[in-house]
Amino acid sequence: MEENPRFENLIKEADLCELLGVNKVALGRLRNEEALPCLKVNQNSRVYLESDVINWLLSRRTIKGRSQMAERCDED
Repeated sequence: MEENPRFENLIKEADLCELLGVNKVALGRLRNEEALPCLKVNQNSRVYLESDVINWLLSRRTIKGRSQMAERCDED
């Protein structure tokens, strides 16, 4: 049976909090207000795909005080 690479690098909520330097409340805000993607395992448990977290972080990256989204908008 072929492995599904999308599930090879799951990050537990506690580990992501430590990685980002935030508490669970702040992580909840990132999910609810900033669209941080997650997988809901059950009512009280979530995990995060490493690739989703990386892509989400890269989408929020700023260069010289400007977001990539603003730069893309200026190109039109």
